[in-house]
Amino acid sequence: MALGRELNVDFSPYVNLPASAEIKPQKTNVKLKDNCGILRDERINKDRIVETSYQKLFSYTPEKLKRYFKEKDLMEVSSSITQIGKSQYLKLKIRLLSKDAARNYGSIVRGNMLKISLISGKTIILYSESDVQSYVENYTGHNIYDAKYLISGDDAGLLNNVPSDVLGIMWSTGYESYDIYNVDTLMSQMSCIKSVY
Repeated sequence: MALGRELNVDFSPYVNLPASAEIKPQKTNVKLKDNCGILRDERINKDRIVETSYQKLFSYTPEKLKRYFKEKDLMEVSSSITQIGKSQYLKLKIRLLSKDAARNYGSIVRGNMLKISLISGKTIILYSESDVQSYVENYTGHNIYDAKYLISGDDAGLLNNVPSDVLGIMWSTGYESYDIYNVDTLMSQMSCIKSVY
């Protein structure tokens, strides 16, 4: 309820409390500054860790499966940017709504590339930091991949200033590319990190 008041959203129909109930606001770790969602900002040893909340990047359904996924898409991908000390990472949360699809895609192997084509025509290649297997989310049954890619200094500048167009993921079963619908998501997340770091 306190978060609802802070965001100017009425959650009272979904809670067993009257809208007038007095609730003391609690401190939250999410900082909202100019629509900038910082999920984490802490110092561990000598490194400061700043991480944005996940935002939807794109969704995808292969043409041959569109008749089965009328209301939803087979794949939903959200991104987050994390800065640990001087290193920046792109984190992808890849959600597959089908158990069969997870078997068909396989895994993301350490060192596999992630290709981001920008609207300017330039291309960024990042590499997976570790092997990534899917896991089943308890309350939805969806298969989730949590992938993490190191961003170099030059690539960080491009991501910060140029909208993204296409993202390609190298899976253990092969390469597949996807159109990015929210083309300014990575730009805004990079700017968000820059504004607080």
